[in-house]
Amino acid sequence: MLISVFPRDEEGYQFFLEEPKYSSRCRLIDNKVSSRSKIKGYCASLHHPGYLTDKLIKQHQCIEKECKYLYYIAQEEKKRNFQIEIEIEDISEKVVSKANKAIKSYEGIRIIKAEYDMNNFWNLHYAAIASYDIEKIEGVIRKKLNTSIKLHNMNLDFETSSRLVFENK
Repeated sequence: MLISVFPRDEEGYQFFLEEPKYSSRCRLIDNKVSSRSKIKGYCASLHHPGYLTDKLIKQHQCIEKECKYLYYIAQEEKKRNFQIEIEIEDISEKVVSKANKAIKSYEGIRIIKAEYDMNNFWNLHYAAIASYDIEKIEGVIRKKLNTSIKLHNMNLDFETSSRLVFENK
């Protein structure tokens, strides 16, 4: 949607123009073509109608002149969750570490990885070379972490399980 910068209607509201959505490329006022992601505004002047980049807005001094033909394109805020993913990875390592400290007295079992579920609990995957009361171990870990968890056996062969359980101890 295009929103006017300076022109106003009789009641003082900004004008809105419909933005064409069919093309990913736009013709600029200098007759060049640019991708829609670089477009910041639109000039509705009859002398040179077309889209504007930041560079063209500065070059034509549209803001300094308070040009009544300048319309900004309302940019949708793109939400990225890269930072969230990085934070969850860092936290999951801490969760694994704390969970393993909580069950240190249990020989033959080790938490290998933790995955956060969007339903506010952690899925903890473990390797074991012995049988344990998993509900009891879940209770010990839940108490240490103070959050909801669910333990999942990785069902590995004995050699792989023993290697994972006893490595870095």
